[in-house]
Amino acid sequence: MTASLAEKPRSPISLLRREHKDLLDKLALNSRTQVRCCAVAMISYLKHWHEWKELRYPTRWVYQPLRDIREDLMGAYTLHVIRAALDLLEKLGFLSIRKNARQENRRNGQDKTHQYLLHVDRVEEALEKLYSPKKAKTRKNSPVDKPETSGINSGTPSINSKTSRFTVETHTQIPSSDSCTDSCSLKQEREEINSVPELEDPWEAEDEVEQGSTTSFDDTPEILQEQEVKSEEQFSAVPVLKCDEVSQTAVNTATCVEVVQTDVKPLPKLKGDSEALHSRAERTSGFQSQAEREDFYQALLILGKTKGEVLSPVGWASAIVKGINAGEPCEYLNEYRRSELLGRCEQQEWEVAPGQPFEQFVTYLKTRSKKTGMTDEEAIASSYQQLKNVNLARAQWESFKRTINRCAEDWEKQKQLGVSSAYVPPELLPDRKVSLEEAASAMASLQAGCIQLQVPGLAESAKLNSATAELEPAKELVTESAVTESEPVTTADADVDDLEPAKELASEPAVTEPQPESTDEPTAPPLPLSDLQQQLDGGKLAASLARRVIEANPEWYVMDEELNLVLPAGEEIPSLEHLRSLLTNAETRAVTAKKIQRLIEGNPQWGFYFDEFGELWGF
Repeated sequence: MTASLAEKPRSPISLLRREHKDLLDKLALNSRTQVRCCAVAMISYLKHWHEWKELRYPTRWVYQPLRDIREDLMGAYTLHVIRAALDLLEKLGFLSIRKNARQENRRNGQDKTHQYLLHVDRVEEALEKLYSPKKAKTRKNSPVDKPETSGINSGTPSINSKTSRFTVETHTQIPSSDSCTDSCSLKQEREEINSVPELEDPWEAEDEVEQGSTTSFDDTPEILQEQEVKSEEQFSAVPVLKCDEVSQTAVNTATCVEVVQTDVKPLPKLKGDSEALHSRAERTSGFQSQAEREDFYQALLILGKTKGEVLSPVGWASAIVKGINAGEPCEYLNEYRRSELLGRCEQQEWEVAPGQPFEQFVTYLKTRSKKTGMTDEEAIASSYQQLKNVNLARAQWESFKRTINRCAEDWEKQKQLGVSSAYVPPELLPDRKVSLEEAASAMASLQAGCIQLQVPGLAESAKLNSATAELEPAKELVTESAVTESEPVTTADADVDDLEPAKELASEPAVTEPQPESTDEPTAPPLPLSDLQQQLDGGKLAASLARRVIEANPEWYVMDEELNLVLPAGEEIPSLEHLRSLLTNAETRAVTAKKIQRLIEGNPQWGFYFDEFGELWGF
């Protein structure tokens, strides 16, 4: 590269010397190439500044900010690369860095600019060690050494007398068609020799010449060593013919030297030739089989749909499976192999299942966060927003537990005063659960008595009537209630006796419905077995509530502690319908299926089995 050194101290400098580049390539091979090149430029840069400061100041320490160094290097390197290059030179011992002394800089004692001192002697010593004595002598003991014997200024090129050890074949006959211009012309050789002195550095000139050669001159032990030259200015950079066999013959009274190349160095071996590429099937994977991979992926999809922060369950599950294929550990996979519900590792104390908070806790937050003019839906949205902050949700959960404990203490005090029933705050009461059938029946009854649908001309009335046509029991109840309600409206002066038939109709269900409930034993369990099993597979709070229900109703439920499975009481063999009902929940189906599989394997006499599609059957 070129260098522009002016008289001004802030002159732009961009100078790279080949010997410095070779030195850093050998000493700092693991460093980045950009950092090494910057360090090479910094050596010439600091050397120039030392020479400038020696003429003007008694110290050689260079006070230079990094931004000025970057400008002087013409912006070729960033500040991070320059800082890394300075650290590299300091580690190698070529550079000393110190902070600006406050005693010497009284004007600004808080200046954080560093000062640099380049150890030129250490650099020169490292260069001498880099080039071995044998190689150094080879550079200085060129076959064509002195200018007066090199044939540069002579009319015809001549070879030094020391090259008499070369094997010269004078009897070789070269055909007239193969002239000297085909092998090496004297004119071309003279032009190459005359172009060498234009280079400023003799080492660079030698390397430029050696690029065209194929073998090293050190491999010719027959060459005699000449006397060492005292200075590098006497070094001759005439191209050296490096060959094993030199054929010399005279054709048309001209001397022609033919180079015969017999030893060629092999090309460097590529890294990919020695390292075999492993196929994807040979890589380390955390799955034991392909079936386990697919089942685990489906379980992750179900979990991803319940996690609010997951925008794409498919991408989220695929990323986890890809990490397991690469050998990364995954707690979800450990939970899957332990037949546990996925996400238990991330489940909080206030969640009955991963991502599903306790119902009364949400009601408690809704009551506390509801403000004037806020609807219930807005309060619920605010409650779930608070649950996203784990620290805030934990504090609210502790407050919720203290509230429950306080209500229990108040109830104990009220019992001592003779109160027979306890008062429970509304936020602690369970919400009413409405099934889809109940909601459809209520909507049908509302639509039947809606005055908007009775207005002619509405196009949607026919659609609504056809949609509710299947709800026959609901329509009968609606018609009966419509009859009883229409009578007081149409007859304003009706007597009380006219309402007697309506009262009888209203009292008929009250008389007929309690008849089956008059028996001592209940006809249905308090909770379906599938709901209890879902609570057992959920969080700690839901599991504890389910266990209390099972313990309070031993006539309906039996608990298998080993499998954590709820079974109907009074049956030696569970029915196929009961086991299938446990598999209706899609979220816990995979976990429950494993538990049922273990139960079936322990009792083969029952005759239950799973087919290839995962369906449960029995003999």
